[in-house]
Amino acid sequence: MPLVFRYSGGVSNSDPDSALGGAMSNTELNAVAMNNLFDNITFSEAISGDEEYRCLVLFAEGNSYSDVSIYMSSETSSAYTQLDMAVEGTNISSPNYTTIPDEDTAPDQSGWTETNFVHRNSGSKLVIGNMDTNDRIHLWFKRIVSINAESTSSDSGVISVEYIQIT
Repeated sequence: MPLVFRYSGGVSNSDPDSALGGAMSNTELNAVAMNNLFDNITFSEAISGDEEYRCLVLFAEGNSYSDVSIYMSSETSSAYTQLDMAVEGTNISSPNYTTIPDEDTAPDQSGWTETNFVHRNSGSKLVIGNMDTNDRIHLWFKRIVSINAESTSSDSGVISVEYIQIT
């Protein structure tokens, strides 16, 4: 089994809009579905600019891995948007998960592994290192929409995970 991204927001959450931290869901992120992480940008968000947040859990389901790193292998298709990443931590036990009440509220990052949201691409990968079977990494994503952004019907980008499978 490969490393998988699952939504946060509780064991039964299958709604990306509810991936606002908390326990890992049983639902994997669908790599081809529209709005699989963030919702559409409204006209008012495009005009005034916007920052929204989501939390995914990287799960080592059934195997161990080394040299794990995460980055944007394909930038967002709109020049007016960007995804930044931060790491809450590894193997967090309930009830210590960070949760936010809505997508517009920045998470409290005190005590996190990485306390700043940083843009990650092939030249600045987020290095996780090793993950043993059933390890979990809580990753937060911040979508930034520039002020006076142009409309687009389908802004997309690709988040990639590189690793070496050990077992």
